[in-house]
Amino acid sequence: MTYGHKGLHWSHFGGEGTGLHTSHPMPWYTDQWYATVIRRWYIPGEKVTRMAMFMYSYYEQKWTYYMSAAVPGIDIPLTGNSYTGFLERFAGKALGYYGIYGQHFRMNKDDSWQKPIFYEANAGGNPNY
Repeated sequence: MTYGHKGLHWSHFGGEGTGLHTSHPMPWYTDQWYATVIRRWYIPGEKVTRMAMFMYSYYEQKWTYYMSAAVPGIDIPLTGNSYTGFLERFAGKALGYYGIYGQHFRMNKDDSWQKPIFYEANAGGNPNY
């Protein structure tokens, strides 16, 4: 971890895989658009690949820089032909939440872009119940 936004919780995890877990407050507004950017880059000569996560609020017209980390390994690319992730709710009594997210892109190492059709996520159960 090389940077964490104020209020960010982070820890390493293992067991169901190995990685870096982050949780951070995201003051989202209902029915508003947000853009999430995961950026990776390599600085020649280093033995790590760097990555960072940013979010743009179209409502507030502002970028927020949430976190960055150095991942062991030289020039590790993002690979595959799909985008996956999940939402998790750790506390609170609110009903589950759900979303279908569109307009997301991924830049390949050769500077070409991929555009999956959509990304779907939910947490806390089916929103219809």
